[in-house]
Amino acid sequence: MKTRFIILSCLIVFAFGACSSIAFGQGKDTSLIRKNDTSAVKKKKKEDTLKIFRLNEEAFEHREIKPFYQKLDTSISGTQKEKYLRETLPFTESFPNIGLAYRSLVFDHQYNFDFFSARQYFKDYFLTNENAPYFQVNSPLADAFYAMGPKREQTFNFLFTRNFVKHLNLAVNYKIIHANGTYFRQKSDNSFVILTGNYIANNGKYIVLGNYFYNRMKLQENGGLLHDSAFIGTNHANWQIDSVGLYNAENRVRESGFYIRQFYYAGLGGRTLRNDTSHAERPYVGLGQVSYTILFKNQSYVYLDSLEGFNPLYSFNNSTAHDSVHIHTIENTLEWSNINFLKESNYQVFLLHLSIKHKYSKIYSINTDTSWASVIPQADLTLKSKHGFEVNANGLYFLSGYNQGDYSYTGTIANERKSDTTSRANYGVTANLNRQSPSWFDQQYSSGYFNWDNKFNAITSQKVNLFYNYKTLDLSLAYYQIKNYVYYSNLALPMQFQHMFEIVQFKISKDFKWKNWEFANTIIYQKSFFADLVRLPDLVSNHALYYTKQFFKTALTAQLGLEVTFISSYYPLSWMPSTKEFYLQGNFKSANYPYMDLFLNAKIKRAKIFLKMEHVNAGLMGYDYFMIPHYPMLGRAFKFGVSWKFYD
Repeated sequence: MKTRFIILSCLIVFAFGACSSIAFGQGKDTSLIRKNDTSAVKKKKKEDTLKIFRLNEEAFEHREIKPFYQKLDTSISGTQKEKYLRETLPFTESFPNIGLAYRSLVFDHQYNFDFFSARQYFKDYFLTNENAPYFQVNSPLADAFYAMGPKREQTFNFLFTRNFVKHLNLAVNYKIIHANGTYFRQKSDNSFVILTGNYIANNGKYIVLGNYFYNRMKLQENGGLLHDSAFIGTNHANWQIDSVGLYNAENRVRESGFYIRQFYYAGLGGRTLRNDTSHAERPYVGLGQVSYTILFKNQSYVYLDSLEGFNPLYSFNNSTAHDSVHIHTIENTLEWSNINFLKESNYQVFLLHLSIKHKYSKIYSINTDTSWASVIPQADLTLKSKHGFEVNANGLYFLSGYNQGDYSYTGTIANERKSDTTSRANYGVTANLNRQSPSWFDQQYSSGYFNWDNKFNAITSQKVNLFYNYKTLDLSLAYYQIKNYVYYSNLALPMQFQHMFEIVQFKISKDFKWKNWEFANTIIYQKSFFADLVRLPDLVSNHALYYTKQFFKTALTAQLGLEVTFISSYYPLSWMPSTKEFYLQGNFKSANYPYMDLFLNAKIKRAKIFLKMEHVNAGLMGYDYFMIPHYPMLGRAFKFGVSWKFYD
């Protein structure tokens, strides 16, 4: 804790010092604003706005970054959704304490490049090259977020970015999740950091971006209640003194590495011949874009247990357990694209991307020391029209390695139609076909508790998705067919269902506004035609009703609202701490239950604040609110948070 707060203090001092120095030294830097566009400078001073280019990796495939310009988000809607999972995954099967494992309650099946484990129960916490944002800003930006809850629950997120020289940007993003937990031995102690940088040459022909990331999770495991009646009954308030499955168990997850990608636009012409004034400048002949990428990543999964607790599924011969698995990965990718190096390159009728990747993976544990090398060609083809019609096809194939013979092909037909002067409707269909080798962890594993050696067949899946988007309305209808699905049985052992089954999923999102009122809704209905295998609720929904009002001549904006997340009744999966996997059970069926949060959001100048009474209906409908068997959810709890941006 002491080390973490020292790092936090240094980051804050550095941010304030950098902001102050640049405010005096570069306060008039408008290098990202066109020389003839003085209105942008005036607007910045008048409306307190900052010009930000927040880019993902694909954005650097274009010479012009102007389309990616963003204003700072001044809306307070959704402030009560604490940064981390609530924003990206509103429907999860989770533990009562924040920062622990989770399972999405919305079915999705796509190709997973992490050959070690098919299920990513921690991945969305991580800061990695896959979700790294890159910036180009005309003024330093610091964005701090802090939230606190019961039992010393704390979440902290600090972002700082600035351009040190023209078109050279560096950024740091640091996150902490630390919570002791209301219930016995459910402490989470997590920290995540990513350092990013990008440089764009003056002529725009050469671009380099990169990042270094480090993610660490330290999680206590109590194994759940041995007697749920201790919580559901009259003595639910004193359940911590009752027996739990584990007293000294702990999971530790780490992931670190670095990532560098370089782009270069190749071409001929574009210059006047020396000593020849009779000829005009030769036309530029583009030879496409070449990029080279390198990724180095370390992953570590460790489980510790003194075996002083008890779980009826455990069988062991040792007095202690120290199970660990380590994975090293090195990837090299070479890619060519025919994208034009022109100002109008944001629109191109025919786009082709060809790449080949070499992936080396080494995995070792107590009884394993092996490695694989994979060669993976990929292709992406896009056809566009000026009227908004677009066709895309992409695919990859594993020529060698652990995943030899795997493939993933996707095709999309979409149309964007302009319905009026400001709105566009986007609709289309996407089809996906996958062949995925079972993960290494599902095939073989040896530890103090579990041992298995399986020979599973490759998993095949097909998906068709129809979608329609217009203003605040989002509709989608998805159909899945899956064969050789891998799951964990009621003995917490991996099994394979060697038959085909189907899943249908319908999603609708719509926001309604009337004067100062807003009503945001998301409803998902999904039906599995083999319900005993895929355990998901048929219906999940999220609804937020809030009233927004401005006070003191718009100096204060306040929003009072109620958010409800509903999960229909189903048989949830149990949790096995030693393998970090969810598995089938048939003894506990959850109730149809709504989780209600009452919140107050406010914005004062650049600061956003939320006050929230979470699970305000706890106890009013009984005490059988379990998302995971034997792990009761947190009762009524008060939380507070503030988000504050600092810039010139």
